[in-house]
Amino acid sequence: MRPKLAVCAIAAALALAALPAGCRKPPAEKPAAPVRPVKTMTIQPAGEGLTRAFSGSVRAGQEAELAFRVGGKVERILVQVGDEVDEGRLLASLDRRDYEIAVRNTESNLASARAAERKSESGYQRAKALYESSNISKDELEQAEAQRNSDRAQAEALQSQLEAARAQLSDTELTAPFAGSISKQEVEPFENVAAGETIFSLVDRRALEVRLGVPENLIARVRRGQEAAIALEALPGQAFAGRVSEVGVALDPATGTYPLTVALADPGAEFRPGMAAEATFRFGFQGKRGIVVPTTALTEDVRTGARYVWVVEGDTARKRPVVIGDLEASGVEIVEGLAAGETVVVAGAHRLEDGQKVRPLSTPIPTSEKSATKAPRVTK
Repeated sequence: MRPKLAVCAIAAALALAALPAGCRKPPAEKPAAPVRPVKTMTIQPAGEGLTRAFSGSVRAGQEAELAFRVGGKVERILVQVGDEVDEGRLLASLDRRDYEIAVRNTESNLASARAAERKSESGYQRAKALYESSNISKDELEQAEAQRNSDRAQAEALQSQLEAARAQLSDTELTAPFAGSISKQEVEPFENVAAGETIFSLVDRRALEVRLGVPENLIARVRRGQEAAIALEALPGQAFAGRVSEVGVALDPATGTYPLTVALADPGAEFRPGMAAEATFRFGFQGKRGIVVPTTALTEDVRTGARYVWVVEGDTARKRPVVIGDLEASGVEIVEGLAAGETVVVAGAHRLEDGQKVRPLSTPIPTSEKSATKAPRVTK
């Protein structure tokens, strides 16, 4: 039986080999890489440069906490919160009686000291003449001179005390050091206050400014005199002109930013110290070409950290290394690697391979591609 089975197997193989070639099943072909649908954009130069907005608050250009330099009972309060005052205006005063008494007593003591000084000066001059005529000894002359010098020093000390007493008397009146508005009142009449205790807060609303913080990657690009647009949270939709007046040189450890001051060119009555504000700046491009792409167009190599974009050349995606600059509201600045007029992939780049065929989403799907993408027919 075994030889007979072997002969049958050989005959079957020969019969299959003799079949026409058209009846054989062709070998499987390698499927073509799929055409990826992607969203693209053509790069246009952003000629206006980058814009940055920083939050801050409105402050007075001049602001002072006013206090008496001496203590006492408040006798008069002559202004109220919100009053506009001129430089030198009297704002409040203390009870002057104790200080007037001190001035009068010192004046009396000084008068006595001046009289004693004149008397000792006359005694010294007589002693000097007698010494020159050999009628008194040198010791007696020196005693007269020492008395003259002592009385003179006493008079000079009392003169200084009188000046201090008069200054203290003058300090019982509190005046405005500059023109401004009273923003705070801390005491009322007839209260006892200590020297240095705050009585009023005075702000100069004619010289308002916005104080804010700028990150370290931008502070070097800010210059004194640079223009800024100021917006107030309390006045949406309005913009006000300002210029940089101060650029900080020391990092604020609390915020991680450098302090910046923007002076308002023409602050109106609507501005108030303490209001939340936002300052917007324009900066030129570091790459000097004004290339900005959406952040979705940027891809990073997880192994090397290199950044690149996908540039569409015809119907093919090519991987292009780039150097980035600053991040702004509309995207990221490209310093090197791209030029205006090129087309980049802005959506669908995460599954691309270098050299892969792509189809922009706005391009209609060809008929052949539609049939190729249909679901395969299932037969049993």
